[in-house]
Amino acid sequence: MGEGVDLFVRFFRAVHGLEPFDWQRALAERVIEGPGWPAAVDVPTGLGKTAALDVAVVALARQADRPPAARTAPTRTFIVVDRRLLVDQAFERARRIAAALEMPEDEAVRRVAEGLLRIGGGGRPLEVVRMRGGVTWSWRWLASPCQPAVIAGTVDQFGSRLLFRGYGVGERLRPIDAALCGRDALLLLDEAHLSPALAENLDRAHQLEAAVEHSILAERTPRPVLLSATLRVREVDDAHVLRVNPEAERAEAARRRFAASRRLRLCEIEGGGRAGRERLVRALAGLAAQALTGLGGGGPRVAVVANTVATARGTFEELRASLGDRADVELLIGRCRGFEREQLGLAERIRGAFAAADPRPDRDRPA
Repeated sequence: MGEGVDLFVRFFRAVHGLEPFDWQRALAERVIEGPGWPAAVDVPTGLGKTAALDVAVVALARQADRPPAARTAPTRTFIVVDRRLLVDQAFERARRIAAALEMPEDEAVRRVAEGLLRIGGGGRPLEVVRMRGGVTWSWRWLASPCQPAVIAGTVDQFGSRLLFRGYGVGERLRPIDAALCGRDALLLLDEAHLSPALAENLDRAHQLEAAVEHSILAERTPRPVLLSATLRVREVDDAHVLRVNPEAERAEAARRRFAASRRLRLCEIEGGGRAGRERLVRALAGLAAQALTGLGGGGPRVAVVANTVATARGTFEELRASLGDRADVELLIGRCRGFEREQLGLAERIRGAFAAADPRPDRDRPA
């Protein structure tokens, strides 16, 4: 294990209280000590793709002693995903990293914080910004282009700024936002299969700039790193994709997830419109209630994932009416305002209910 990977492992352990998976170590080795970021990271759901943020932060800190023009690690890391709830999860992880860097209690964290401070010229080691609808952030979301930062945002917020059309951004600020998004920036495009247009536009922009004679900008154009559990065939040259090797993963948590049984049942719902949606809602609620009974044991847990807000809300209301006090029924949708979600602790309650070891002693009711 090289010095850079060793620093990453100790940093990861200190910040998150966990050992990184083997694939996360492999990514750190490639980025920090090898050829750099792959074009894509093809990792199954639940194996910690957002740990790419930790890799990006450590990689930047390791290059603090290099002149700015000699750094290959971008100063700003954008993690962009076309789902508000996933933006919030990435934002919370970035805030956890930033909080650890603010008051480092571990030698590895202190080394990373000192490197980031040298790059940013003082102030905070790492700035964290959230860009999505339903929340507010300062129009001057970074005080300096030298400030190391992690920005979690939706595709429309990032893409509009990159193309000089930022939502709510005045004409004089558009070039600044475009430069912050389009230069000295790493783009981690999470759930990349949901946003092929953004990746294609970035590739096209890179091709156009590379064709300009004596261009000094092409080298700093952000190329997306696609993060996906369902990477499309031929989307990326296979030689530039980092994949998980299930046989090589030594962590017990990873091995359990690979070995977990997965069953698929296809239920066809006839008709469309409101009547079709009502039939779909009743079918989903019925299957969820049936699954609760079938799981048995103390406090079985079932998740219903819908692709529209109306279906999710309808299923929630149907389950609440049919189950009554026999189960806890929660609704988590992107239209919930961040304030209410934080005040009610909805996301934390739902994540806690599905945690491997639920810390609440009263978890004996179905959910």
